[in-house]
Amino acid sequence: MQWINQAELRDWADRIGSREQFPVMIRDLILASARDVGDIHHVRFPGGEAGQIRGYDGDLTMAVGTPYIPVGRSVWEFGTNSKPVKKFKSDYESRVQDTDESTRKDLTFVFVTPRNWDNANRKLPDFVKEYKDKGDFADVRYIDGAMLDAWLQEHGAVGAKHARQILGTVPNHGARSTEEFWNEFSNRYRQQLTEEVALAGRSAQAKEIVDHLMSDRGPLVFVGDGPDEVSAVAVAAIRQADKASREFLEARTLIVDTDEAGRSLSTAGRYGYILSPTVKEVGGSLANFGPTVSTLDYRPTGNGYSRLERPSIREMGEALKSMSYGEEEAETLARKSGRSLTILQRHAPRSGSRPPPWAEEGERLVPALLASSWSTQQTGDLEIIAELSGSSYEDYDLALRRYLTKQDTPVDLRGGFWKLQAPVDAFVNLSHLITRRHLESLAEAAFKVFTTEVPPNFADERFGRSTAPYSSLLREGIATTLLIIAAVHEEVGLEVGLDPEKFVHDLVANLPGLRDDARVILGLEGQLTYLMEAAPRPLLAALEHLLEGDEVAAVLFQENSSYGVPHSRIPNLLWALELLAWDPAYFRRTALLLAKLASMDPGGKSGNRPISSLRDLFTAWLPGTNAPMVERIAVVDEIIAEHTQVGWQLVTMLLPTLHDTKNPTQRPRYRDAGASDKEALTYGIIAETYNAMADRALSLVGDNNAHWIVVAEAFPRFSPERRDQFLSMLVPHAKSTTGEERVELRRTLRRLEDRHARFRQADWVLPEEDLKRLQEIVASMETLEPFDQARTLFDEWDPYPVEDITASERAIEQRRADAVANLAVTSGAEAIIRLAATVRFSRGVAFSAVTGIKDESILEHILVDGDPQAPAPDLSTAVAGMLRHRRGEGYDAEILSLAERSGWNAVRTASMLLDWPEERRTWKLITTLGQEAEKYFWQNRRSYRFEGSAEELEELVHRFVKAGRAGSALSLVHPREHELSWQAITAILGGRISEINAGEKNSDIDSYLLSKLFKSIRSREDVNQLELAHWEYAFFPVLEYQDGDLALYDRMVSDPEFFVSIMKDVFVADHVDPGENETTPDQRNRASISHRILMHNKRVPGQENGKIDQAELDAWIDGMNEEALKQKRTKIVPNYIGRTLAHAAEVEGIWPPPEVASAIERLRSNDVEHAIMIERFNMRGVFTKSTFEGGDQERDLATQYRRWSAANVKFPRTKAMLAAIAESWDQDAKRADEYAERNKVRSE
Repeated sequence: MQWINQAELRDWADRIGSREQFPVMIRDLILASARDVGDIHHVRFPGGEAGQIRGYDGDLTMAVGTPYIPVGRSVWEFGTNSKPVKKFKSDYESRVQDTDESTRKDLTFVFVTPRNWDNANRKLPDFVKEYKDKGDFADVRYIDGAMLDAWLQEHGAVGAKHARQILGTVPNHGARSTEEFWNEFSNRYRQQLTEEVALAGRSAQAKEIVDHLMSDRGPLVFVGDGPDEVSAVAVAAIRQADKASREFLEARTLIVDTDEAGRSLSTAGRYGYILSPTVKEVGGSLANFGPTVSTLDYRPTGNGYSRLERPSIREMGEALKSMSYGEEEAETLARKSGRSLTILQRHAPRSGSRPPPWAEEGERLVPALLASSWSTQQTGDLEIIAELSGSSYEDYDLALRRYLTKQDTPVDLRGGFWKLQAPVDAFVNLSHLITRRHLESLAEAAFKVFTTEVPPNFADERFGRSTAPYSSLLREGIATTLLIIAAVHEEVGLEVGLDPEKFVHDLVANLPGLRDDARVILGLEGQLTYLMEAAPRPLLAALEHLLEGDEVAAVLFQENSSYGVPHSRIPNLLWALELLAWDPAYFRRTALLLAKLASMDPGGKSGNRPISSLRDLFTAWLPGTNAPMVERIAVVDEIIAEHTQVGWQLVTMLLPTLHDTKNPTQRPRYRDAGASDKEALTYGIIAETYNAMADRALSLVGDNNAHWIVVAEAFPRFSPERRDQFLSMLVPHAKSTTGEERVELRRTLRRLEDRHARFRQADWVLPEEDLKRLQEIVASMETLEPFDQARTLFDEWDPYPVEDITASERAIEQRRADAVANLAVTSGAEAIIRLAATVRFSRGVAFSAVTGIKDESILEHILVDGDPQAPAPDLSTAVAGMLRHRRGEGYDAEILSLAERSGWNAVRTASMLLDWPEERRTWKLITTLGQEAEKYFWQNRRSYRFEGSAEELEELVHRFVKAGRAGSALSLVHPREHELSWQAITAILGGRISEINAGEKNSDIDSYLLSKLFKSIRSREDVNQLELAHWEYAFFPVLEYQDGDLALYDRMVSDPEFFVSIMKDVFVADHVDPGENETTPDQRNRASISHRILMHNKRVPGQENGKIDQAELDAWIDGMNEEALKQKRTKIVPNYIGRTLAHAAEVEGIWPPPEVASAIERLRSNDVEHAIMIERFNMRGVFTKSTFEGGDQERDLATQYRRWSAANVKFPRTKAMLAAIAESWDQDAKRADEYAERNKVRSE
C-alpha cells in the first residue's frame, strides 16, 4: 500500500529539516524489514540534531540480509540535497580516507537519497558497478527515490507514520500507524489517556500481546468492553515495551480498520496487524501473513477467547493519577467507571458522550440495578431477585442473559454470580426508569438480607459450607445500591418523588434492634462500611447509645478462632468509623466513639485495635481525615478530658519519631467527605501538630515516672522551645525521684545521652547545648554511694562512646573491677553479695570481684556465704571457678582446705567445683568426695565444648549419661560426633529417650544436634543399617523436619517387610473394625509417628541418580503385595505402593519414567492409580497467588499432564490416568477463577 509517492518524497527533500529526519525514516525501514529483532546486532542512525555530528550517518550490523539491507556490517550515508551524486562521491571519498583498509574490506557502503537517479546518459547500475570495482569496500549500494518508494510500499507502518508525522500528509486508506491511533484514541478523554491506565492490572496480557506481535504469524483474540479497547491496550503495550521492542514493533505494526485495507496489506512476513471490529472478512487470512491482535464486536459466551481483564479499583486508581487526577478523585473515578476504559470515556469525555446501546431497553435491567450482585447458588438470593423483578427467577435470568453477548454489556455472569459491571454508570443511564415502587421493593429486600440471624461468613462461602440464607455478594450489592442512592443521587439524576438520602437513612434507622443489640451492627459484617457512608447519622446514634451500656464490650470484642487464626468482628466496625472520620462533619463524633471503644478494649489476639484506628486519624504527616489541624487538636483535647488514659496513650503515639509508618485507613467510596475543601498539608502544619502533641505530653506527664520515660524517648525530636521546657521540667523530677524509679529513669537518660554523643555527625542528634544539659542531668543523678555506682556499671552495659570495641570492653571491665573493689573496701563482702543479687549480670560481679578485690578475707567471705550443708550460692560458685582458672591446679588444695575449715558437707564442696576446668583432674577430685557429691556434680555441671582426647570425650559422655544428662552429652560432643564409638552413641541415644520419656522437652538446639549426630554415623561401616533405622524411628519426632536423608527411608524402599511393619502401627488388619479394640497411649503415639514417617517418605525403590532399576522396583512391589497378604493389609498396601510410585523423578521432562509406567500397566490396579493421582495433587505443596490471579497455575499443570499423557501412548492405563489428572486440574482452575471473581466483586 502506497502511503508516500515519489513526488512527495522529492518535495519533502526540499524542505528545511529533511536532512535531520531522513535517518529516522531509514532506521524505521530497517527495523520493519528485519525478520526478527534478534537479527539486528547493532543499529545506530542518529536523527534530529544528533544527525549533524561527525561520523557515519548510519552504522548497522545484520545477521541476515534483505534486498535493501546488506548482511554483516554496513555504513550508511544520506543525501537530501538537489545534487545527490556529488554528495555520494564526497561521502565515499571521505569514508575511504577515514577508515583503514583492513576495516573497509568487511564493510558495505550504502548511500540513500529521496531523489530519483536523473542521468539519461548513464544508468544507475553502471555507476554503482564503477565504485564496486574500485574494491575499497566489500560492496557498494545506492538507493534512490524510486527504490525508496518501493521500500516504503512494502512497509506501510513506516509509510503511515512518516506520512503523518514528517511529510504532513494524512493517510486515508483504512489503516493507521500505532502513533496515529494513540493520538486519536487517547485524546477522547477529558485528561489525555496514559498508557499506565490502559495497562493497569494487565501486565501479563500486555506481555502476551508484545510476544505475539514479535512472532511470525497467527491470531490472538481478546474480548473487550468497547470497539477500540483491545486495540488501545495493544498499542499501549507496544509503547510501554523495552526500547528495542517498541521501535521494532512500531515500525511494522498497523491498525487495520477496513477489509479493503486488509486485503492490500496481505504480504507475508512484513506486518503485525491490530484489527478493529470493523474488519469482518479478512481477519482470518491476515493471520496467515503475520501476527494479528483482534477483538469481537460481541461478547462470546464460550471459553474460546480471553477476556481483557479489568484492573482492581486500587490498580486503576493508582494509574489514573498519571492522568493528573488527585488520589481521592482517581479512586472515585475508578469506582464509577467500573475499571473500564470504555465506561471511563463516558464519565470523563473530552466532549459529550452518547448513552450505551443497552440503555434503550433498560427496564429489564432495573432489578439487576437494585441488587447489583448476587449468587446463583444461594436460594435466598434467587428469591430476592424474583421479588425485585416481579417474575420467576428463571424468567428474569433468561431475560438478563440476552445482554451477555453485547460488547458493552452492563452485567456479567462469571463464577456462579451476577454483577453489574459499573453500578454508577448503570444508575447514570437507567435512573430515569426507577420509581418509588422500586425503592419500596428494595427496602423490603434490604430488611431481609440485613436482619438475618446468621450473617454470611466469607470463609464458609469459599468452602461451600455457608448456612446463611443470603450470600455476602447480595448483601454487598444492595449496600452498594443504597450508598449510590444516598451519596450520588443528584449526579446520576435520580428523581423518585422523595428525598433519596432520607429514604436510605430511614431504612437503616429502622433495622430492628439497631440501637439495642450490638450484634445487629456487628452482623452487618463487611457491608457496614457501605452503610456507614450511606447513612452515617442513624448508625452513629445507635453506636453512641450502645456504648453507654456496660455489657456491650463483651459482645463487641468477642474473639473466636478459625483454623487456628483468631477472628473478631470488631475490625469491620473500626473500618467503618475510619471511613466516616474522613468527613469533617462526623470527625469529632467518630473520634470520640473510637476513644470510648479504646477505653473498653480488653485486648486480644486480633491485630485491629481501636487505639490503632484512633492514632491513624491524627497522624501528623498523614491524617486520616479531611478535618483541619485546629479541629483535630481540639478533638484530642476532648478525648483527654473524657478518657484520660486513652488520651495519654494517643498523645504519646502521636509524638514525633525518627521513622514512622501507618496503614491507610478506609476512604469513602463516593462521598466527597470534605476532600474538595481540605486544608493543604504543609510542613508547617505537620510541625504545629507535633508541637501540640508535645505540649500535651508535657502537661500530662505529672509525677508518673513511666510517663517521663516515654516523653524522654521522644524529646530529642521536639522543637527547640519544647526541648528546653522538657529539660527544665526534668531537673526537679530527676532530683525528687528515688529508688527503682530513679534507676530506670537514669538508665533511659544515660542511653539517650550515649546515643546522641556517639553519633554526633548524624542529622538527628541533639544540639550541643541540649546534649550538655542532658549530660548534666544524668551526672546529677549519679550517686556517691559505692553500691549504686557499681550497680550502674553493671546494669547499663556500655554507655561510653568508644570506637574501638575491644578498648571499650576493657575500659568497662576495669571500671567495674574498680567499683567492686571500692565497694568491698567501704561496705565489705555483704555488699558484693547484695550487688550480685540485684544486678542483671550477676556473673559479671564475680569476674570483677576476682579481678579487683585484693583482700583475701573478703573473697573468702564470699566463698563461704550460704548454708555449709547446702549447695553454694551462684556467686560463690562463680568466684571459686574464676579463682581456679586464674590460680591453677594449686587452688584445688586451697578450696578443699577452706571446705574443711568451714564445715562444708560433700555436696557443698562439689557445688564449689561446678565451674572447675573440664579435665580428668577435676573428675578424679569429684570422685574423692563420695557418690552423693559426685551425683550432684554431674547433675548440675554445665556442659561445654570439650577439647580433650577422643578417649576423654567418651569418658565424659558416659559420666553425663550416667547422671541422666544425655542431652548435655549430646551438646558437648558436637562437632566431634565422628570420633565416638557406636557404643557411646547408643548410650547417648538411649539416655536421651529415657529423659524425654521422663518428661524433659526437646529444644530446637536438641533437634539440630541429633540431626548432626545421625548424619555423622550414616556412612560409617561399623553401624548396622537396620539398627540405625530403628534409632531413627525412635527419634523421628525430632528428626522429622530437620533431616530428610534418613536411613529409615532407604530401608523402607529396600525391605517391604520393614515398610509394612510401619504400616501395621497405623492401620488395622483387613475386615477389622478400627473402633473395635481400645488403644493405649503408647499405641496411639506409635501410630502417630508411623503415619508421619509414611507421609514424609519420598524414596522410590530402585531409583538412583534419577534412574530406576526395573528389577528392583518390581521386586519391591511384589514383596509389598506378599507382605500385604501375610499381614492382612491388602486394602491399604496398594495405596502406599501408588503413593511411593508418585515420587519417581521425571525423565527428559516426561513423567512417569517408563519403569513406573510399566509397573502401572503390570499391576492394573485402580487403587494404585487412584493413590498416584492423589499424591501427585498433594505434591504441589504450598503455593502462592497474586490477588485476583484465578486458575492460570492450575491450567499450566493441566497442560503439563496432557503433554505427559500424549507422551505415554505405549502405556494406555498410564495415559488415561494422566488425562484424568489433567481434567481435575482443569476443574480446580475453574474453581480458582470463580474464587478470584468473587474477590473482585468484594474489592469494588
